[in-house]
Amino acid sequence: EDDAIAVIDKPAGLVTHSNPRQRRGTVSDLAVARYGELPEVQGDDRPGIVHRLDRLTSGVMVLGRTQAALESLKAQFKARTVAKKYLAVVHGTPRFDSEWLTGAIAPSVKSPDRMRVVAEHLEEELIEAGEARTASTLIERIEDFGCASLVSAKPRTGRTHQIRVHLQHARLPIVGDRVYGAKGALKNPLPAGAPRLERPALHAHELSIDHPSTGERLTFTSPPPADITALLTALRPKSG
Repeated sequence: EDDAIAVIDKPAGLVTHSNPRQRRGTVSDLAVARYGELPEVQGDDRPGIVHRLDRLTSGVMVLGRTQAALESLKAQFKARTVAKKYLAVVHGTPRFDSEWLTGAIAPSVKSPDRMRVVAEHLEEELIEAGEARTASTLIERIEDFGCASLVSAKPRTGRTHQIRVHLQHARLPIVGDRVYGAKGALKNPLPAGAPRLERPALHAHELSIDHPSTGERLTFTSPPPADITALLTALRPKSG
């Protein structure tokens, strides 16, 4: 933290900013309690916020402490110069060591609070109508456990639930995801001793920005939290 920004390691379960279902106890509230009044660029009740993580996603976030810092960060996100890297434990194994997932994303027809990858032949029509948005995520395989894999996800765009939806569409649903997770019996289930996650095994691992005041390129890293670390330990072959 300095006079312009604060970088935090958000735990899973903490909401980024207020919403109709939760008005208090958010990242914004905690930031105001620590720093005092903060500017807003993302609408009312979002002081200090320029980007968000889902409630159940853990990891690194940057907050702006001044109007100039927030405007700079907002411009960086818009220009896509901010680099984000997530870690995810998924069911199955990616087909390639790395792959771009590029399906356009739109709200679900049945559940507007959920998202979906639209059919390829409808992409252009729905994007032109403003009903879908382009999205791209680079997936890289890090570790293969047979029944599951550890992958990195680098989203180029920032759509709602983008990584979770893209991985589900690629038949690599995130372990523990109750909304976009695996449906029915798994062909290769997790080992009996693997811990049951109460949230998606998705973690914002790395964030790179240009400092709003100095222009220096900075990279912040958050190690995987205890629940994901325990899952990875259970999935890795035992030595000896």
